[in-house]
Amino acid sequence: MNKVLKYILMLLGIFVLAAVLVFFLKPELFSTVKNVLDPNFRLDNDAEFPLSNNNLIDRDSVEPVVALYQDIVPEGAEPVTFRGVFQEYGTGCFADGECYAIVDDKHITTILGWTQEVVGSFENPDIPIGTQVEVYALPTESGKYTLYGSQDFYIKEI
Repeated sequence: MNKVLKYILMLLGIFVLAAVLVFFLKPELFSTVKNVLDPNFRLDNDAEFPLSNNNLIDRDSVEPVVALYQDIVPEGAEPVTFRGVFQEYGTGCFADGECYAIVDDKHITTILGWTQEVVGSFENPDIPIGTQVEVYALPTESGKYTLYGSQDFYIKEI
């Protein structure tokens, strides 16, 4: 038992020594902890900010987070209506990702799990594969479509 305790204390000592060396050689790794413990540090919960390389808020380059995840809609883009065969529904929005529908090989973003932007509706995502649907959505720069931007956008059975 005495030997096991000696090894545990030796490993603990090595761990503490490594932490102290890292603290003095790379103090920026501990800046997040410092910010959390600083009573004057305040993260504005009403705004979303991109994170910089060291996981601190980079307030000099604040851009909407939505632009990082959702396709950009070109300026002046007009909504389009098309009909096709419902092929697939992805449910990534249940885990803060993207829910999407595939209609005639066209990708339509239906919901992003973390955003609160105005979005249209998908009346019944449980419709059978092969069902004819009508889509009213905005085209994006990547060639996909999105229901974001208006409550009037939709995917519905016809």
